[in-house]
Amino acid sequence: MSIVLEEKIFEMRLLVDRYAGKRLPSERELAGQLEISRPAVRSILAVLESEGLIHRRHGSGTYPTRLKPDRLQTVILLVDQEIKLGNDPFFTLLVEQIQNSLQRQGIRSVLQRIGKNAPLPFLEQGVITFGLAGENILSSLGEDAPPVVGLLLEKNVHPRVRASIFQLADENAGEEAVQFLSEAGYQSIKFIGNPKLPGTFKRLTGVKKGAARLGLNLEIIECPQNFIAGIKLGKQLDLESCAVMPGLIVSNDWLALGLRTGLAEKPEKVSGIPIVSFDGLSITNDPSLNIHSLAVPFETIAEDVVIELLRLGQSRSAVGRSVSYDFYWPDRPRTL
Repeated sequence: MSIVLEEKIFEMRLLVDRYAGKRLPSERELAGQLEISRPAVRSILAVLESEGLIHRRHGSGTYPTRLKPDRLQTVILLVDQEIKLGNDPFFTLLVEQIQNSLQRQGIRSVLQRIGKNAPLPFLEQGVITFGLAGENILSSLGEDAPPVVGLLLEKNVHPRVRASIFQLADENAGEEAVQFLSEAGYQSIKFIGNPKLPGTFKRLTGVKKGAARLGLNLEIIECPQNFIAGIKLGKQLDLESCAVMPGLIVSNDWLALGLRTGLAEKPEKVSGIPIVSFDGLSITNDPSLNIHSLAVPFETIAEDVVIELLRLGQSRSAVGRSVSYDFYWPDRPRTL
């Protein structure tokens, strides 16, 4: 699903909330309000109908199914204790965006650290998990458990009733990163990161596929994914002796920024080499850094998490699902 389509679905969900108890405008009017085609409107309405957010009355029109956000007053945010929020801008931003989204809906949030094998905490009226500790939460859910959304879990974790999983399309992003460097003329690539982390492993899988498809040489350099490790590696990395200057793909923005800092004292042909990374954090926006970051749609994910909790909370028979979000290039237009 494209980023633009996801945004339009989100806009339609907000519209459905505003029309609770009333008939929705016609398809033509909705197309005008959302600035999309009528076929796109019909597709979005079909998605919302499958989610139970609207119902259609023959000869009468389309009506919202009223959500009951008053049933969801407090949500617990369970963050894997291995995630260092102070040193990880990605997770810090994601948590902040979701807290803001909950606040806009009048929902209180409680943040708690949790280990992978820690006892199950009190789950409040809804749960959002961050990282691999969510696997333990999902496997421990009983029939009377509140709605749960697990963020950034491995693919082999399947959603249960009233539990959904939101993932990133890391493998596709890895292939896009290779394509970018190939189009820039690079025939050799160095991938830098920690493949033991699930997201990085998937990105590396995509990089391997892209390199094999395009016939590019690939070297993998394992490195902790933080700023200090990037600085150290940048100072140690010997690129001057490479017969063919490689393009660099780095597993996340924070490591990429450290690497650029470590490379700064090298000769110009090395210090200015382009880096492709992932996350789309604002710290990489300075053009002089020459860091090209595939961005995560943080705002869309944050809003969708809350809407998903509300959907799951409508009924004990609501069924969870797995949702994947594509990365995008911030400097390129998004298409529907």
